[in-house]
Amino acid sequence: MRNPGCLHVPDDRAELVIIEYQQLKEEQRQRITSRDHLVYAALATAGAVGGAALQAGARTILLLVPVVSVVLGWTYVSTDRKVTQIGRHIEHVLAPRLTPTTGTFTWEAAHRCRPGYRLHKRIQVIVSLLTFCGPAVAAVVANSDSAFSSLPILVLATVGLLATAVLAHQLASNTDAEPSQPRAPFE
Repeated sequence: MRNPGCLHVPDDRAELVIIEYQQLKEEQRQRITSRDHLVYAALATAGAVGGAALQAGARTILLLVPVVSVVLGWTYVSTDRKVTQIGRHIEHVLAPRLTPTTGTFTWEAAHRCRPGYRLHKRIQVIVSLLTFCGPAVAAVVANSDSAFSSLPILVLATVGLLATAVLAHQLASNTDAEPSQPRAPFE
């Protein structure tokens, strides 16, 4: 019995859908790799700047950490959104065209229905917040005593905290913690 909500795709068009799927999965894989490398870059950069600040005995160097953390974190959020959008497109656009006739593409929705999925996603948000926002906040806190004695440092610290707060909001709202829901593919 055919699912009335799904489009039947003739065999020649089904091949095009499969090609689109393969290309999107490859793009998704590359974006996931890039996203994961941003985590390493954020940690390495925070460590390098922290080490330079300690070696130079100049805590104000730490105020570079919020800038770098926000840039890398924002790129992480953007890349993660693209990964999610590709997954939604596959699940809500491509899969319905083929699943009724071939039974394929079930992984796109099934993995989000497993026990513990929501908890895992929430923990991932906490880890992302600690990775990208934690070092930035720590850098500002380390400069809090000098921030009140120097207007430029106060401005840098305030801008760093505000940018970090915006990033934290983006990281927290970027989670796809709910099991697959019928949403627009590029919502």
